[in-house]
Amino acid sequence: MVPRTSVDFTPVQTPIPLQQARLGDLILFTGTDSTNKITSHMGIISSLPGEPLRFMHASSGKNEGVIETDFHTAYYEARYIKTIRIFP
Repeated sequence: MVPRTSVDFTPVQTPIPLQQARLGDLILFTGTDSTNKITSHMGIISSLPGEPLRFMHASSGKNEGVIETDFHTAYYEARYIKTIRIFP
């Protein structure tokens, strides 16, 4: 069974190294307070092997909706918690 909310993914114990992330893996982030290591935002890896790491997620901006974002920014790297693979 897959958790329903982003916070419910926090205890999922199937993390994989970020360097091994692949298309379809889930990437978990803190909220805007990066010191609170509870998941409150997540995305789906959308890059292919060898490409810069990107993920799709729902933006908090009402005008943007679902967007694709580069992971390697100070903002997302500071908020990163873990990457998990739910489906092999």
